[in-house]
Amino acid sequence: MPFPLSPGTRSGPRRRSLLAVAPAALLAAGCSAGSDDSAAVGGPRPSAADRTRARAARDSRELAGRYDAVIAAH
Repeated sequence: MPFPLSPGTRSGPRRRSLLAVAPAALLAAGCSAGSDDSAAVGGPRPSAADRTRARAARDSRELAGRYDAVIAAH
């Protein structure tokens, strides 16, 4: 025999589902294409992956420079 539903049982999405979906919806809204004003000012903005690669390359060059300075000092 199935258990009867409790009076507090609601139909519809649960709180946990809403909390899991809300950040994804905000992220999708924030990452959507904006107006063309940014293209007119400085051109299209590089993607996050391109910015990350550029920063990693810059950091690697700086680190190599530090290594060279340490080797030269010894």
